[in-house]
Amino acid sequence: MSEIIFEAKEEGGKMSDKDRIAELEEALSGMLFQFAYDSNNGKVPTLHSGGLSALGIAFTAMRWTDPYPIPESKCQTKGCPKRISCGISTPDGYKQLCGNCYGKESNKQEEK
Repeated sequence: MSEIIFEAKEEGGKMSDKDRIAELEEALSGMLFQFAYDSNNGKVPTLHSGGLSALGIAFTAMRWTDPYPIPESKCQTKGCPKRISCGISTPDGYKQLCGNCYGKESNKQEEK
């Protein structure tokens, strides 16, 4: 199956091992961001395997720690350590927020 996917992406020749590894890393990273468990250590959002062996193997294959910190995914509300899940336009510009902070900001805007 994977050969079919890689052959479909090839243009005029075989995909190099380096390109193939890059494709696999991108796919595996995307799967971890979609299926790994969200958490935070009170400071920064993290992804973790939740003890599931398949996710643990994926973390190991990516050479990621378990839990894996993702500070770039932190809610933009000051003091909130949760992971962003949506965004909203505010008087101060566009903000990426967690679900809880999004609800608060949305309610604030509706009150005006």
